Amino acid sequence: MQHQTRTLLLCTVFMLSVGATEASEALTVLFSGSANGVLRSCHCPSAPWGGLAKRAWLMDQFRQTAETDTVLALDAGDLFPVYKTPGRPALLLRLFDRMQYDAVAIGDQELVHGLDAWTAANRAAGMWDETAGHSNFPWLSGGYRMTDAPAGQQILAPPWKIVERAGMRIGIVSIVGEDAWRFARSRPEGMVLMDPERMIAIFQESLAQPLDLTIVLSHQGLDADRKLAARVHGVDLIIGGHSQSLISPPEIVNNVVICQAGKNGENLGILRLTLRSDYGDADAMDATPVSSIESPTHPEETGDDPFRPTVVETARWRIVQQIVPLTNAIEDDETVAQMIDAYYAERDTHISERLAQPDPGAEADRPQLVVGIPDEPVVMTAGERQTVRIRLGNRGGVPLTIERVRSRSPWLELMEAPAMIEPGTDAEALFEVIGENIDRWFRCEFSVLSDDPLRRVAQGAFSGRIEGPMPGIIDIDALWTNLVALSGDHPAQADAIDSDHDPLLQPKTTDSVEPGSVPVIDRNHSDDLDGEPAVKPEPRRVKVEYFHVPGCPDCREVERYVLPDFTNRFAGVIEFRTYDVRVPAH
Repeated sequence: MQHQTRTLLLCTVFMLSVGATEASEALTVLFSGSANGVLRSCHCPSAPWGGLAKRAWLMDQFRQTAETDTVLALDAGDLFPVYKTPGRPALLLRLFDRMQYDAVAIGDQELVHGLDAWTAANRAAGMWDETAGHSNFPWLSGGYRMTDAPAGQQILAPPWKIVERAGMRIGIVSIVGEDAWRFARSRPEGMVLMDPERMIAIFQESLAQPLDLTIVLSHQGLDADRKLAARVHGVDLIIGGHSQSLISPPEIVNNVVICQAGKNGENLGILRLTLRSDYGDADAMDATPVSSIESPTHPEETGDDPFRPTVVETARWRIVQQIVPLTNAIEDDETVAQMIDAYYAERDTHISERLAQPDPGAEADRPQLVVGIPDEPVVMTAGERQTVRIRLGNRGGVPLTIERVRSRSPWLELMEAPAMIEPGTDAEALFEVIGENIDRWFRCEFSVLSDDPLRRVAQGAFSGRIEGPMPGIIDIDALWTNLVALSGDHPAQADAIDSDHDPLLQPKTTDSVEPGSVPVIDRNHSDDLDGEPAVKPEPRRVKVEYFHVPGCPDCREVERYVLPDFTNRFAGVIEFRTYDVRVPAH
């Protein structure tokens, strides 16, 4: 009887939600997740783009273009890095606050070092209310509850919020699943997780007024989100995280649209939601998509482009999605870039000071490498080339052999370096900074391999910036016009858009997609997920995931030395999976 009552209540909530006042404007949702503490891309094979200064600039551009009162910004969590990095969590909170997020899910990485560390980061960012005992950052946590906290303070952060945008009343409820802690250490002592379905049900029961749109901000991974979507009612959209999946086009399960923006904060997801013109018709709940396609198993082999605009339809919504990669075609927000630059400058100064002095434990009859790095940043214009001199010295009593000097940044090129440095003398390594395919605020990293037994590999960095115009920046107006056109009831309305113009300036060569021919996709997986999920035996083997890029020197080193030893030592204990990071998850 209790189950029947709850089912009736949920159906009633669903009917109230879909029967709410029709919105007068389209809603734009900017979504992200899994920043993993990354401030700037290393522009290496495994992380070819990204950066929070670029994200901030892009979000600001869309707010200006779409009008702020029609834009909603959401993040699915894992802002913080996995490993302890002093000062970075607090900086991340200040950066996200600058980007004006409406809601950010608390991920496992925010709590992996304990509640005290999470609280300290909020305090250091200036976002902790000492009187009330909670953070002022827009955290949402629908899963974490502290069993040993005083009454009324057991919820770590609000589990949901209701906002009004684009003439709509929008509910955002956050959930966290057990899968989020599969690879992490045990949760902080005294913390329990609430069942995601139960959390959504409680949220729906609490509604005093109907909603126009219900969004679940999920931190449990793609597989768990699919299962959840197949079982819930009254949910329109799941913005997911934790599994770091790049889902393009969005998936539809049980009329619920599932989105996720990828790994390391490399991309910004954009959704434009409009009510279907036939919503409310007798056949609306059984509406059939205009067309459908099957996603290839290996997109890079078939030319499938995860950064093309796609359109999906549910019984109620027409949703245009655009995943924007944060490449060099995206400008840097000056304020955010300066905050990040100051963070790196402080760290680089400490490293430079240490490298400029001999190691105090060095013996007199050994070579001793010292490195002199410029104090002032490189200032240049786009397309310019500048030579930077790095002083290499030997403070030991025998000759120093320089085995290799290597640039670690794509815009930094080694011109020449010494092979041998006599005791008590200095030499120079000459680098050229090339102002092409470069960020406006950039950092040049290099390494020196020598026979100094105490300083075998010395790694240093210096910063710089580009002044004046930056060529090849994304055409926001063209991108936005495309999305607006695709939001119409029929893709043919986009025929007026110049299909030969690619506003994203893709990092790789792809055929341009004519906006008028973008398919409407229905990928409803509910037939595969109906019913109760199978109960899995416990304990089971530990799952280990390895992300790599073919051709990456660091990856080859890991594959040659680390993985064989790892798999031999833990044979039969681990379930090992490898992933090519170039391939988006579907």
